[in-house]
Amino acid sequence: MSSPISPEKMKNSTARAPELSFPATIPALIAHSADHFAGNDFVVTVERTYTFQDAADASKVMAKRLIAEGIGKGTRVGMLCAQTYDWVVTFLAAARIGAFVIPFSSFYKPAELARGLRHGDVHTLIVPNQMLGHKMADFIVEALPELESQNGRKLRLTDAPYLRSVIILGPDSVPSWATAFDPSAPGDNSVSDTLLANIESAVTPSDLVVTIYTSGTTSDPKGVMHSQGSQVRHSGQIARLTGLTEKERVYAGMPFFWVGGLTTTLLPAMHSGSAVLCQERFESGEALDLLEQGNATRIIAWPTLRQRLQADPSFPDRDLSRIAAFPSNPNARHNSLGMTETSGPHTFPPAKETEGVPLEAFKGSFGAGLPFVQHRVVDPATGAPLPDGEVGELCVRGYSLMQGFYKLEREDVFDEDGWYHTGDHGTFRHGCFFFEGRFSEMIKSAGFNVSAREVETELERLPNIESSWVFGIPDADREELVVAGVLPLGEIDLDEVKETLAARLSSYKVPREIVLFTDDEVPLLATGKPDRRAILEIIRSKLAK
Repeated sequence: MSSPISPEKMKNSTARAPELSFPATIPALIAHSADHFAGNDFVVTVERTYTFQDAADASKVMAKRLIAEGIGKGTRVGMLCAQTYDWVVTFLAAARIGAFVIPFSSFYKPAELARGLRHGDVHTLIVPNQMLGHKMADFIVEALPELESQNGRKLRLTDAPYLRSVIILGPDSVPSWATAFDPSAPGDNSVSDTLLANIESAVTPSDLVVTIYTSGTTSDPKGVMHSQGSQVRHSGQIARLTGLTEKERVYAGMPFFWVGGLTTTLLPAMHSGSAVLCQERFESGEALDLLEQGNATRIIAWPTLRQRLQADPSFPDRDLSRIAAFPSNPNARHNSLGMTETSGPHTFPPAKETEGVPLEAFKGSFGAGLPFVQHRVVDPATGAPLPDGEVGELCVRGYSLMQGFYKLEREDVFDEDGWYHTGDHGTFRHGCFFFEGRFSEMIKSAGFNVSAREVETELERLPNIESSWVFGIPDADREELVVAGVLPLGEIDLDEVKETLAARLSSYKVPREIVLFTDDEVPLLATGKPDRRAILEIIRSKLAK
């Protein structure tokens, strides 16, 4: 693999993005991986191993079926699959024909799926027959009860007005409102290889390929839109920077429906020919079996998942000697900073330290900016650029940056010079960024982003709660713990509240602790609005008792 591009070479280059030997599109990446690594292991599960050629062939068969169903460039295809081979094949099939894919979280509850389908204006939803113990037809009906009154496969739903079809993968029979796709059956003969090739050749790097939903700072989900070019180029750069080769076997501990799984794990493997080890559902004993028997060499996962692996009773007896830095190297001097909006990491440990600067000066560093990604630290009040050493808001722009948020105008997302204001604050020293915290109300719990307002909205939907305030407080195991303060209208059963929330929200969003307030306990600002900062302090003090 080629070595990382130096910042000096980047500054002297006229290129604005990493160069590839093939077009920066998913169909070209699929062809590249099949041409160079056809027989290599690609997707490794507990039950079976699939090669790069297997994935290319299976996604080709499914792509033809999608074309026959009328799906093409720009069609908004939602998918709700677990961390399996089906996920990989479904994504590649839709992306290779230019569809705009929306991978929903496998943590979703039916109500969250309904909101995602509606907000994302999904045209076609693809799901497996069974997932994580759920029969998906029943799950979808719970999300969209109108389906039971539909007379055919061409849907007309008031709660999901753009949804026209639901495709269920598997050989089993499906309800009358769904279309069955058996992945093991032959492809659609009505779509020729020539037609598929012409469709793929019309896919361009500028085409939108994926919307990644990450909790926003309002009650609505935040749909981060990325192009084919940004995903293919950035995943290629990540493969180079991390020294990924076809000898590597990487455990995918981050979900494919977020950039940690898609852009920094799955797609880099297609550039390098490395294997991806994945589980439908994380279970520490099974994961350790997969790591051991699958000859894993790397783990890409949040620290909490690593901790769960190490806490498994069988961990001391496992042979994990092939895995680099397991557990993670405590002497590492740099971290990396990234977000969904930047396709994952936008800073990375530098190739070499600055000469003459003591190593102690880099303690707490989040690394240097990636090649072809620009950074600026500004005064959050005025937007004026700040010199190195002064703390302000970090702004980013460059090839890996999102195209925007779905349903927001560009002017509402980027400033007039094209910079995205991240909400992170910190400063640059010695060419490296030092992260100081976040300006937003986003909560980071066990690696997941949680929108405080989304949780507050669900709390305030309950008939016995007048107001609520949700925060993240520091926690040694989860980074931040989701907690809430609520002002009830009368008697309230907190266990019942948590149970109701658990039916509406992913488990990581449900507050671990809920503190009750009375009217006279709610501190107010001079404007008459609740003082969130003071409310947080009251919650902290009550939880400390």
